[in-house]
Amino acid sequence: MSGTSKETCERRRIDIQRIQNVLLIWLDANIDANNEDSQNKIAQLRRVVNDVNIYTDGDECFEFIETIEDRKACMIISGSLVQHIAPCVHDLSQVNSIFILCDNKQQHEGWVRQWPKIQGVFTEIEPICVALKQAAQRCEQNAVSISFVASGKNNEKDLPLCYAQSAATNPDLMGIFFVMIIDPKQSKTAFASIRGLSAIPGEDEVLFSMNSVFRIHSINQMDENNKLFEVILKLTGDNDQDLGALTSYIREESFPDAEGWVRLGLVLIQLGQTKKAEEIYKMILDQTTNEDAKATIYHQIGRIKDCQGEYEESIRLTSRAQEL
Repeated sequence: MSGTSKETCERRRIDIQRIQNVLLIWLDANIDANNEDSQNKIAQLRRVVNDVNIYTDGDECFEFIETIEDRKACMIISGSLVQHIAPCVHDLSQVNSIFILCDNKQQHEGWVRQWPKIQGVFTEIEPICVALKQAAQRCEQNAVSISFVASGKNNEKDLPLCYAQSAATNPDLMGIFFVMIIDPKQSKTAFASIRGLSAIPGEDEVLFSMNSVFRIHSINQMDENNKLFEVILKLTGDNDQDLGALTSYIREESFPDAEGWVRLGLVLIQLGQTKKAEEIYKMILDQTTNEDAKATIYHQIGRIKDCQGEYEESIRLTSRAQEL
């Protein structure tokens, strides 16, 4: 692979990582986003979590958290506000973890132990970035955590079941124990054991091709608290007529004339996921040199801003698209 191709692949890999299911909220009554020091700190945080939201007012911050859907928020709270704010936001399902940034670490280290979502007390932004990266990775992994056990290895069932039970102990999560039934005679979908290549020694991992589709066969409750379930999945066969009809319908309804990232952005807009669509289009804009293509992207971002109620910005971007 040439140096240019490697750079392109690496850039795309980094850009994909930026489109996350995690966002960051920084609440500090004294922060000035125009200050050079603050801008440097925000830039460091954006290298870990792309979507950084700055608030100086606790009520406005709380209102924003309540609007979050299908994503998890990590919070940085200043020492002057944390004792008032933490109890209010700690039990919100949208909040995954909390970091305290202050000048006096000892002042807070005692009382924070009663709040499990508080990840620590920090006096510098650099260690917060390290802890934030770990929290964001855990959050992404918790979205879908799957471990495979081959047929006939019932003793090894304890490990993935342990993962599911661990998730069930978190009030914001639900433990799902997946059982996948695969009949190679019914499907040509490619899959392979990568046990020898796994980063976790001894883990019986299986790699499926991107077009793998499983049908839910049954869902069974495994505990008395409605927190742990067993889901039986069956790999669909090549002659599954229902799946074929659904695939054709989705293909026709998901902007078949568009391609790649542009098509994904259009689908996200249609689904109401305007924030993620905006991230994708800004990523494309950074990589596009063709003026006609830029005009199309500016137009789409303008549409997104209109959906978000930012009408002046929508007009500005639409005008920019017309100029190109």
